[in-house]
Amino acid sequence: MEITLYPSNWLYNAGVIGLLRVLEQAGENVQSYLRDDGSVEVDSGIFNEERFGEVKIPKCIKSLIEHLVPDSDLNDWKEDKNGKKNKEKYEDFFKKFDNNDFGYKFIRAGNKLFSSNTPFQNLVQPTEWRSFKFTELLLKIPQIANRASHNSTQIRCNLCSENEINPKSENGINPKSDLEQRLATLQITHLQELGGSLGKFPNSFWNLEQSSPICILCVYLILHYRESFLKLLDNSEIFINAPSFKTMWYLNKYARDVVGRTGMKETKKILGISLIELAARLEAQLGTWTSMNLEVITKDGDNIDFFSLPYHIILLLTGKEVASLLNQIGEFKILNMVLDGNFREILELGERILKIALKPQKERNKSERDFVNSTVKLERNKNKLSNFSSNLLELYALLDDKTSKGVLI
Repeated sequence: MEITLYPSNWLYNAGVIGLLRVLEQAGENVQSYLRDDGSVEVDSGIFNEERFGEVKIPKCIKSLIEHLVPDSDLNDWKEDKNGKKNKEKYEDFFKKFDNNDFGYKFIRAGNKLFSSNTPFQNLVQPTEWRSFKFTELLLKIPQIANRASHNSTQIRCNLCSENEINPKSENGINPKSDLEQRLATLQITHLQELGGSLGKFPNSFWNLEQSSPICILCVYLILHYRESFLKLLDNSEIFINAPSFKTMWYLNKYARDVVGRTGMKETKKILGISLIELAARLEAQLGTWTSMNLEVITKDGDNIDFFSLPYHIILLLTGKEVASLLNQIGEFKILNMVLDGNFREILELGERILKIALKPQKERNKSERDFVNSTVKLERNKNKLSNFSSNLLELYALLDDKTSKGVLI
């Protein structure tokens, strides 16, 4: 059976993309989950139980634990600050497992998620994690996912808008445990890391109020939202959001590649290059709805902000011809001109470079040489100024043709 997930608010979307990243690390072919209609179809088998001695947890929680606590963390963590060995501290707990190292990882992952000063410290108590009450609830997800009917009168989850929230039975008695009741309502205190931002940016979750009904599947997804964010050199973090999980998956993937190669930290450039990569690698032209609703979520400490490019600039960057030319040119200065809509500057620069290129190198004066060295960064462009200027003029002509004919607007 497959569980279908549809794009919603950015927090939910970030949770889904974070889940896909964790599953990919665990060896899943997550690209096969992506649908052209923007949805994701996840194999419900990820919620099948795995046993570790007496302990049974969902397969997907094992993947999350391995992601949060790599093998390299084990040696450093086995002794606490006071030198007391955690093996002694959790001796009874580890007896439940057939693998002490995974027992350490289980404890450590719970501490990273739910201890004091962690993102989800009020969502699940560490004791509920260590007693496996929370992981036992997650085993039930395939039973509730996508089960709501269109004419259902039950309360729907406010994140996915799919699954029912049924806090009371027909006789008015709430059959759920304290943990289930608490998880059925998402509050600011459940996301302490983002709590401050709700007051500063009241629309930051689109359809998420300060207290909202939420299903157990979405609780699970939210645990992954931080895994979707990309940390930049200035310690801020970004996530590219869109109305399509397929678009989100590739744009965030390409953004990681770009930052990994260049160390870039300018949000506008990262988004621009990611769009060009999307067009070049997938030969994809984004649709109108996606282009108009594409944004970058920026998280810097307690602050959350949003950045988006103009609709027509996004369409230009994802057009095959423009993307191909920008790839050939490869100069950030030219990319910035396109991102800022300063197309006339591209023409003027191309003409000036052409005049210099027509002169033999020995006849170029100092100001011309200095101009080339300060403006053109790539050696391949400096060595072939004529080709470089030709590409600039061709790019301007293409941009001018598309905009002047009203193709984009």
